[in-house]
Amino acid sequence: MPNQANLIVAASLEAAGLPEGLQRPSVDVHHYLKDNFGVDEARDLTSRSHREALINKRQTFVIVANGLTIEAQNALLKIFEEPPASAVFYLIVPDASLLLPTLRSRLIVLDAPGLASSQQLAKEFLALSYKDRLSLVADKVKAKDVAWMDGLLAELGSMSRDFDQVAKQSLINSARYLKNRGASRKMLLEELALSL
Repeated sequence: MPNQANLIVAASLEAAGLPEGLQRPSVDVHHYLKDNFGVDEARDLTSRSHREALINKRQTFVIVANGLTIEAQNALLKIFEEPPASAVFYLIVPDASLLLPTLRSRLIVLDAPGLASSQQLAKEFLALSYKDRLSLVADKVKAKDVAWMDGLLAELGSMSRDFDQVAKQSLINSARYLKNRGASRKMLLEELALSL
């Protein structure tokens, strides 16, 4: 039986490694795919989680978000602490540090199968010379490899405690602005590559 409130640190739903039956929404599998998960979505999820499953014994709620508002996190505290017996939750975020410590403490952390490759990706990126990092960034931005960018930022975020203040600020800026419409991904990632 799965834990009722789970956290997976992954760049996307596909990278989270959920079983095939949870990859797509269905009658008893509910997806919340949001760039920024807000309090309205948290209230909707809470309301739905108290309903009975229609086909299976349990309902499953999959939340994939690049960020959660503080209000949404506070709204999720009670439901994750005392979930209904017929509900299972999977919260997928690119970096666990996005979550309030009180919310994180209510979740069981699961390993995503792609984690080792993300760790390897970050280590290889850091081992490159500045010139090679800039070349790799140019190639990935030109190819529009968003999964690579997300994976790199997620893993570097988990390693951020080892960075100096300039590198930390560059990482925060990259994570904050990379998905903004019109943002220069190349410029943000080049700055990060040079500051690490």
